[in-house]
Amino acid sequence: MDFKNEYSIDLNKFTITSYVGWHLSEDAKVHVSNGTLKMQILDPAKDWSLTNGSIELTTNSALSFDNVTFSSDIVGIFLSNCNNGMSLEISDSTLDIGGYYGIGTNATGPESEDITINIYRSTISAENGGDPADPCTTTIFFNVKGNITIEDSTIIGNRHAMLARGGEHTVRNSTFIVTGNDHDGNDYSTEWQTGNAVPLAAIVIGNMNSSDAYAYGTDFTFDNVIVKAPLQNRADNPLPYNGIYIWENKPEEPVVVRGTVIESPDSEAVDFLNKNMNGADITDLTVIER
Repeated sequence: MDFKNEYSIDLNKFTITSYVGWHLSEDAKVHVSNGTLKMQILDPAKDWSLTNGSIELTTNSALSFDNVTFSSDIVGIFLSNCNNGMSLEISDSTLDIGGYYGIGTNATGPESEDITINIYRSTISAENGGDPADPCTTTIFFNVKGNITIEDSTIIGNRHAMLARGGEHTVRNSTFIVTGNDHDGNDYSTEWQTGNAVPLAAIVIGNMNSSDAYAYGTDFTFDNVIVKAPLQNRADNPLPYNGIYIWENKPEEPVVVRGTVIESPDSEAVDFLNKNMNGADITDLTVIER
């Protein structure tokens, strides 16, 4: 379904089920409120390689949810690669995602810029997402230039709750939980790959790459944020988790992390922070460990 103009959809406490994806064309604006939106896109063959979202944004388009219960059996909301000026705002809503990413971007091709994501008083979970044989979900997946603000919300994933591979981000009064229900036996300690093939942590910040990909810095501010991570994943030879993993690829792509983060009392990670961050600036980061 192609949205080309401006639409306000008040669900009036009803449920809409869509069996086709939504595509927001350039400059389209879509506001959804007050009800339940179900996206059932996955074909009977269950093609888990699908990475585009059930809702896809393009240049200068905007999507907002207000008091919406949203579910998707593939990637939830996808801010398309090679597009700029996209915005997403989610408030007072619950998102339950069945794909590998809850909210995702893509750095393939010309770099996307001016991407804005705001999440307020909401719960976003990909805990039940991905192929059951390898449910390696990342709930907030961001690898372009732009910014995310998350306030008073809960983010839950299997492999990561959030990956910030570029951009400027602020999270306040929120909780990030990763379950560890991930079967990948590679720790990616010498080279991060594409997608969410990066180290294991509830929140991953920065970049490690020998190519010119993702060649931008990351600035991340915590304000009263709780993080919970398991002891290890579920690979044949289990790998340990960090609560937060930080890495600066090179000085000209600076990584700065500041603020206050609290390790959840029931977190199990042996090392909440990775020890070597390759020069990332955590001077103003305070961690309250369990």
